[in-house]
Amino acid sequence: MNFLILLFLLFLLLWMGIKFVNFFQLADWYLSRKFKANGLQLHSYTNEEGSTLSYWMGGNGPSLVLIHGFGAPAKFQWDRQLKALVQSYHLIIPNLLYFGQSKASNQDFSPDYQAQCIAQLLTEDLDLKTFHAVGISYGGVVAVMLANTLADKIQKLGICDSPIRFFTDQHIENSLKKFKVSSIESLLVPDLPKALVGLSSIAFHKPFPIPSFVLKDTFDGLVVPHNAEKKALLRYLFEHRTELSALTFNFKCPILLVWGEFDALIPNEIGQKLLDYFGEEQAQLHIIPNAAHMPNLEQSKAFNKVLTRFLKSPD
Repeated sequence: MNFLILLFLLFLLLWMGIKFVNFFQLADWYLSRKFKANGLQLHSYTNEEGSTLSYWMGGNGPSLVLIHGFGAPAKFQWDRQLKALVQSYHLIIPNLLYFGQSKASNQDFSPDYQAQCIAQLLTEDLDLKTFHAVGISYGGVVAVMLANTLADKIQKLGICDSPIRFFTDQHIENSLKKFKVSSIESLLVPDLPKALVGLSSIAFHKPFPIPSFVLKDTFDGLVVPHNAEKKALLRYLFEHRTELSALTFNFKCPILLVWGEFDALIPNEIGQKLLDYFGEEQAQLHIIPNAAHMPNLEQSKAFNKVLTRFLKSPD
């Protein structure tokens, strides 16, 4: 009898702990500790217009800028690359505008303005002479525009699962149909906590189950802040898709294209078309097996191996 009472009390304490712990805040705290343990610190830069970028920085070696995509701030998307990179590179990992503590002072929702703010950080505040850059998904669009803006400073460029140039209306229609949503905004910036399950199925080839109480915490922490502005960023991409697909590129640096084998949002055929566009003398394509839209998280060892080999290879 005493054992049953003790077991009941332990179960009650566990239930109360789950009920009152905010799992998003716990994950946020853990990732901040992980970044700091790897020698990175959180900084902030405000440009003359009043737009503010928060960014993590640390490490030794050539400067490497990592640009995240939609879904979460930088530390939630690049934490599995820290150990592989921090000993060899001076990492600069910004939060894009409307993610983390970053915010804009105007209503410019273009990826070009995101790139402009990062370029100002790199050249005016940090005074970098050269750097490498890697962007994933939406961050790949920003990385390409950053490379265009600072073509004389970019050394190597990584583009991962990104809707650049060859992402068509048909791809959008296929994604909306597959994930049963009415718009890209509702897909990537969902309106209800339960819709995060669909977001997980985009990111991962084999998504893991997420309890409902974790969904609510995550929704409140990731999606609610700057919800309208994040949707405006996506609307800009959709409304300007024709001119964005017609962009020309003036950078001549080596390019790494990395795609998840099972990316259903931005299929790897786009990576192949980009390889054909840039040519094999400038670019190389790697398809990461058993990964979807976020191979840097789902297959981090394979991704890190491809990235570090590219960065260390002679031009």
